[in-house]
Amino acid sequence: MSMTLATLTPLFARAVVSVAFWLQPMQQGSGGAAAPGAANAQAAPGGAGGLLGTVLPLVLFVGFFYFAILRPNQKQRDEQQKLHGSLMKGDRVVTTGGMLATVSGVDGDEIVLEIAEKVKVRFKKEAIASKVGAKSDKPASKSESPASK
Repeated sequence: MSMTLATLTPLFARAVVSVAFWLQPMQQGSGGAAAPGAANAQAAPGGAGGLLGTVLPLVLFVGFFYFAILRPNQKQRDEQQKLHGSLMKGDRVVTTGGMLATVSGVDGDEIVLEIAEKVKVRFKKEAIASKVGAKSDKPASKSESPASK
């Protein structure tokens, strides 16, 4: 069963009329004949309410979009820039690929990571996801291990 233009046109016309009716400002009161000055006084608040009813949801949507999406992304970007600026030799890091490594050198926007003993690899600073901590050569004592707790 296919829809033709002849069947879609009345449906479209009904939808347009329904939307136009919904967007009309609500009229206050339904009295009889009134003075022309009184009709103008009643029409002004209705028109302003219609504008407020149209603009307010848009303003609320933009505000929600800013606080829910844009602001957290800006904070996360600032934190990443601080992290990349604070990287020093000896720091333990995790790359975006999940590789654990030790920083063995910083050269501009590149960083040299030691992934195993005497195995060094160059990365862009943007590839560093987080800092784990400074390199520690001494093993954890038995009292610090989670198994003993």
